[in-house]
Amino acid sequence: MPINLPLSLRLNSIFVSSGNVIRLVVSLISIPLLVRFLGLERYGVWAVLNSVIAIGTLMELGISTALTYSISTSSAKQDWLSTKYGLSTSLTLITCLGVISSLLLWLASSSIVNILFSNEKLGRVEALPALTLLSWLILLRFWQQWAMAVEAALLRYDLQIIVETFSGVILQLGIVVIAYTKGDLLLLTVWSLCITGLTLVGHYLVLKYLLIIRNLWIRFSWKEARDLVRFGILQWLSNFGSTLFGFADKIFVNLLLGAEAAGLYSAATSVAIQINSLSAIPLRVIPPAISSAKAVNQLSRIQQIFLRATQLNGLFVFLIAAPIMFWSHPLAGILVGHEYVNPTAKILQILAVAYGIYSLNASAFFTAVGIGQPILNARWGLISGILFCIFLLVFTSLFGIIGAAWANIIFAISLMTNFQVVKVIKINYWTYIKSFLPAVLMITLWGFVSTFINNKPSISLSINIPLFIILGMISIFFVGGYAILKEIINTFVTIENKKIRFKKIL
Repeated sequence: MPINLPLSLRLNSIFVSSGNVIRLVVSLISIPLLVRFLGLERYGVWAVLNSVIAIGTLMELGISTALTYSISTSSAKQDWLSTKYGLSTSLTLITCLGVISSLLLWLASSSIVNILFSNEKLGRVEALPALTLLSWLILLRFWQQWAMAVEAALLRYDLQIIVETFSGVILQLGIVVIAYTKGDLLLLTVWSLCITGLTLVGHYLVLKYLLIIRNLWIRFSWKEARDLVRFGILQWLSNFGSTLFGFADKIFVNLLLGAEAAGLYSAATSVAIQINSLSAIPLRVIPPAISSAKAVNQLSRIQQIFLRATQLNGLFVFLIAAPIMFWSHPLAGILVGHEYVNPTAKILQILAVAYGIYSLNASAFFTAVGIGQPILNARWGLISGILFCIFLLVFTSLFGIIGAAWANIIFAISLMTNFQVVKVIKINYWTYIKSFLPAVLMITLWGFVSTFINNKPSISLSINIPLFIILGMISIFFVGGYAILKEIINTFVTIENKKIRFKKIL
C-alpha cells in the first residue's frame, strides 16, 4: 500500500500554525460583527445551538484519535494490511455512530429547544428549525474528523490545512454576510451544512492524492474495532471534560441567566478560548511522531519532543494570554460595544488566566495520545469536567456571569496529567519543572498586573504601550528561554535559505 511521503515534524508544525492563524484572524474579526448584526440575544441563541452540536460530536467516542494512533504506528512498521483494516473499520464505525447521533438529536430537537429557551420566545421560534437541520451536521463532522485523523497520521498537515483554512475562511465570511443581510439563523445553518459538505469533498481529493482512497476496501475487523473503541473510549473521557469546558458553560449561562447573558459570555469566551486552541496548534503534529518513535523504541526521542513542546507551549500560551489580559477593556469595547464594556473586560481578564493555565497541559495531552496512554488524559479531564459543571452551577447562581467566568479556574486540575506523563516517559521532575513553571508564574503575574492597570483608567496609552512592550519582552525571555527562541529563529532562517536555493535552481 504505497503512500505519498510525509513532511518533517517542523514543517508540519509551521503549516498547521500558519493556517490556523489565518482562521483565527478571520474569526476574531467576524465575532464583533456577528454580535452587532445579530444582536446579543440572537447571537447567544446561535452560540448555544453550536454548543449543543459540539457536545453531540462526543458521540464519535474518540475513534478518530484512536485511528491516528493506529495508522501512524502501523505505517511506521510498514504494516499495510493493518492500515487497510484500520481505515475501513474506523470508517464503518464513524458512519454508524454519526447516523445514530444525528438521528437522535433530530428527534429530540423540539424537547431540547423547549428546555434551553423556555423563557425566550425568539429563541424557540428560530432555534427549532435551525437545530433540526443542524443535527445532521454531526454526521458530516464525523466524516471530517475521520479524514483529518488519517491525514494527521500520515503527517500531511500541509494538505489538511489548505482544505481547512480555505473552508473556514469561506464559512466565516458567509456567516457574516448572511447575518448582515438577513439575520436568519436557519440560513446560517444551511450555509454551515453546505460549506462542511464542500470541505468533505476537499478531504476526499487529499486522501485520493495520498493513495488512501484508491487502496481503501471495505472490510470490517472486530479485533480492529475493539482496539479502536478501547483506545477511543479513554480519549473520549478526556474529550468529554474539554468539551464541557469549551461549550457547556454557554448552555448553563443561557439556562440560568438568559440568551442575552449567554451572548455576552459567548463573545468573551470566543476570544479567551483562542488561548487554548491557538497555543496548541504547533503541538497537534506531535502524536504521530511520538507514536512512530514509540513503535521503534526511541524513548530519548519522545523525551526530547515532550520537553521542547512544553517550552513552546508555555511561550505560545503567554504570548496569547498576556495581550488579552492587558488590553481587556479595548477588546471588550470592540466585541460588545460601550454599554457592556466593563463586565466584559472583567470576564476577559478572568478567562484569560483560567484558559492560560489550563492550556499549559497541551504538550502532555498530545504526548499521552502519542504513547498510547489516553487514560492519563481521561482521568483528569473527566474529573475537571464534572467539577467544572458543579462549580459553574453554584458560582453562576451566586455571582452571576462573573461567577461563571471564575468557575473556569477549576480546570487547572487537569495539569496533573503533565506530571503523570513525566513519570511514564521517565523524565526527571526538576528538569520538567524548569521548562513548565516559568509560564505558570508569568501568566499569574500578568493577571495581577492587568487587573491593576485596568482599575486605573487615568493611566494613558503613552504609559501603557511602553509598559506593555518592556514587561512583555522581559517576560518572553523568562518564559521561552534563549534556547527555544533561538530554535524558532533558526527555523525561519532555514526556510528562507531553502527559498533562496530553490530560486537559484529555477
